[in-house]
Amino acid sequence: MCHWLGNRPDPGHVKLACFGLAAFLLAGLVLLGQTVQAEGLFSYKDEDGVMHVTDTPDSEKYKPFCVFGDKRYSRKELEWLVRKYGTRYGVDPDLGVAVLKVESDFQPRAESSAGAQGLMQIMPVTQKDLGVEDPFDPEDNIDAGLRYLGWLLDKYERIRLAVAAYNAGPGIVDKYGGIPPYQETKEYVERVISFYSRFQNQD
Repeated sequence: MCHWLGNRPDPGHVKLACFGLAAFLLAGLVLLGQTVQAEGLFSYKDEDGVMHVTDTPDSEKYKPFCVFGDKRYSRKELEWLVRKYGTRYGVDPDLGVAVLKVESDFQPRAESSAGAQGLMQIMPVTQKDLGVEDPFDPEDNIDAGLRYLGWLLDKYERIRLAVAAYNAGPGIVDKYGGIPPYQETKEYVERVISFYSRFQNQD
């Protein structure tokens, strides 16, 4: 993060100093490439125009640092976005990461033969309902996917049913009054629950 020692300096100097730090870190990103990217950096600018940069974000204000163009997100950055929006929508982040893992294996541009897109593999009709602007933008996709999963958890109040509905659709789960008798959906639920348990044990 950007810090100062002793008395707080003039805000203009803080901004300049932090801008210099940001430029230095950006140069580091270019020079170190995959090493820095693999770890993940996060930043936000406060009300005084001061940029804060860290590799251990502790607030929703942070976003992945210097995201532009086709910059690839590290797994740590994607997991942070899941934690950020999972907390917002009442979804255990470990469950959110488990769904993301099974859906796309952390590939932002994943597409299924059925037409589902992005990290959380959201169908176009659902994207429209959720107001998704770019299904291949990691933050937009994760925001929508976690919002949808949170709604399913509220609706069914049982993780397995919510996960089944995420895969097969709530109409199918309602029709069968539970997990539908589709092999794909049953295997999907078991895979998500397996990863969920694994990620919980890693915390």
